[in-house]
Amino acid sequence: MKSPSTTDLRLEVNGRMVRSATPSDFPAINGLLEQVDDLHVGWYPEYFRSVDPPARSDKHLTFWLEDPAREVLLAFDGIGLAGLAMLVLERPSGIPLLQDFPYVLIDNLVVDQSARGKGIGKALVEASQLWAKDLGVTQVQLKVYDKNQGAMKFYDHIGFEPLAHRLKLDLE
Repeated sequence: MKSPSTTDLRLEVNGRMVRSATPSDFPAINGLLEQVDDLHVGWYPEYFRSVDPPARSDKHLTFWLEDPAREVLLAFDGIGLAGLAMLVLERPSGIPLLQDFPYVLIDNLVVDQSARGKGIGKALVEASQLWAKDLGVTQVQLKVYDKNQGAMKFYDHIGFEPLAHRLKLDLE
């Protein structure tokens, strides 16, 4: 189970209530993730495929909730669940060249289509930073697909900087 410092996170960020997910949130979490899954399937059908919902089993989501190196944060607006961030504490491998530099990876950040532009994403990123600081980590990273221009603009606007470019070459 998670350590007490990272269990039951509940805070207000930019006027938005953000808290740790619980198993009772699984249906709503899967509903939000379907929105981003649909985008990925449309943009990159060579990597993603449509599946009958839910794409993530309760077992998979339970793993996220129970692993002390992971956190699922939920943000709410006046109507209900408006966004989520799935976080992972990453540590470099045992390669001597690499610095011992743990960081928090935002594995998924999704804001409901109806709630975009209302500060939900920013609140989730700020809550992610607080979780990282609580773990003694000094950096948050994320990956975003090139076709997700809206997300790229958002992350640039709130201060994220490019770190690497992942390229592909299709073989005929």
